[in-house]
This record gives sequence, structure tokens and C-alpha cells, in this order.
Amino acid sequence: MDDAHVLWNAFEEAHNKACLPGRLEIPMESFVRAVEIGLKESELRDDPHYRPGSAMWAHAVRHCGYVQSRHATGNVLATA
Repeated sequence: MDDAHVLWNAFEEAHNKACLPGRLEIPMESFVRAVEIGLKESELRDDPHYRPGSAMWAHAVRHCGYVQSRHATGNVLATA
């Protein structure tokens, strides 16, 4: 499984579900926070055969602050 693709899809789904304006642009802070959440969530399940699934990445995106950040800066990003 390509985690980068799955993570991108999770951000895209969150972007579309929240009806955010413009194309998908992921701030580095949101991306890093999602990866951090994903790593922490995966820590207890870690073994040589473990792969985080799409549900875990969706959870990480929901909790990384991406949508909240875009709502807070929406007017600035929409006019840029």
C-alpha cells in the first residue's frame, strides 16, 4: 500500500467533505501533525508486517487541525 497516496486521499476527502474553497493545498503543519498522529496511533500495533490502513490515516487527518485551519484562514487563501 502506498501510504502517501492514502494520506493524500484522506486530506482530499476531508477538504471536499468540509466544502473548503479552492484546490487542495496541505499546509506543512497539518501534514506533519497528521503523520505524527499516525505514527503514535501505530506505535502499539507495530511489528514487521504492520501497515497503517486508510481508516487510521483518515483519523489522523480528522485530528490534525487541517479543516479548522483552513476555515480560520479561508478568506486569506481564497483571495490569494
